[in-house]
Amino acid sequence: MTKHFIDWEGLDFKEKESDYEKYHKKPEHFYETFVGPRNTWGGARKGAGRKPWKKVEEKSQDGLTVQLKLNRIQLMLLKEMGNGSLDAGVQALIEKEM
Repeated sequence: MTKHFIDWEGLDFKEKESDYEKYHKKPEHFYETFVGPRNTWGGARKGAGRKPWKKVEEKSQDGLTVQLKLNRIQLMLLKEMGNGSLDAGVQALIEKEM
């Protein structure tokens, strides 16, 4: 073999470690106090996600009590049927359908 050729056999090539990997590399003793599996992502923010629906107005009446879950459109229609009164609107709806 001549001197100006390099013998590539037997040489180990290691990939260069990036600056990101150098910065985030932690020693093994750092993980000894951890309980459970290690994840690569962080936890969810407290309070994140979809907010629960607002509750429907709940008023108890004397006599027969019925609980209805109405959306805002149904509530407005009943108030319109009762000229601004929800109780009168429910009564008008019952009389209309019976």
